Amino acid sequence: MNPAFVGREVAREITAVYWSKNSFMFTSTGEFKEAMANDPFGLGMSPFDHIRTMTILLEYGYGSHADSESAYFMQTFEESKSLHVIKRKDLLCVEIRLNTDFRVRAGAFELEDECRMLNLLEMIRYPVYELLHAGSKIDIMEYNGDGGDLAERHLTGYPESTQVGAHPNVNFFQMNSNEWAKEKDSVGLWDASKNFVLEENNVLDETKLRNALRERWGKTHAMEGFDYHSDYWCDEEEEEDAEDEEDEDDE
Repeated sequence: MNPAFVGREVAREITAVYWSKNSFMFTSTGEFKEAMANDPFGLGMSPFDHIRTMTILLEYGYGSHADSESAYFMQTFEESKSLHVIKRKDLLCVEIRLNTDFRVRAGAFELEDECRMLNLLEMIRYPVYELLHAGSKIDIMEYNGDGGDLAERHLTGYPESTQVGAHPNVNFFQMNSNEWAKEKDSVGLWDASKNFVLEENNVLDETKLRNALRERWGKTHAMEGFDYHSDYWCDEEEEEDAEDEEDEDDE
């Protein structure tokens, strides 16, 4: 937005409308944090003053963080705290798309993947609850790909989502504002890593995992509520084959 053509005040008004009326996508919490700190148009304005609708992508691929899982979780947690700079949280609508590829074996998820899922939840617990109880609308949608299957589920209760009727809603974030305030007061300085369940001497403690899920999330398993689409990849291949046949006919 060049104020040389429309004047500084008009440019600021147009920029405010641009940020407040459009939806923005950030490919990571790091990209979001960087964007919130910038003044891209040089008008003395930052997106966090006006942004209302956005999507943040979180990618967690199998084995991609195996050597530094705790560091990855903590880095994402620290970056996600930048959400607090948004001024009108009561007008904010956020979609978090969590892409995972946890593996199903013999009809069940592996213990190490349940631990990873718990840690992912702990990673976003603080910023999500802070926004929820500030009046923000948050839809966390997990997409899990395991070979030929695509599974999806909502991790928050989001009644205004257009997809709620089509996807299971397991709602991990059920604490009311009083319960959340009590937890924050009891913890003091928030450290998400204190509630991670990680390997100790190459061993995972399933009892510790189940206790954490029950006491902190009201669940017995971290992987419940997926809606599976086993024909997802087949449909894509069929569409590609149909397109190839059309191209051949055209020739």
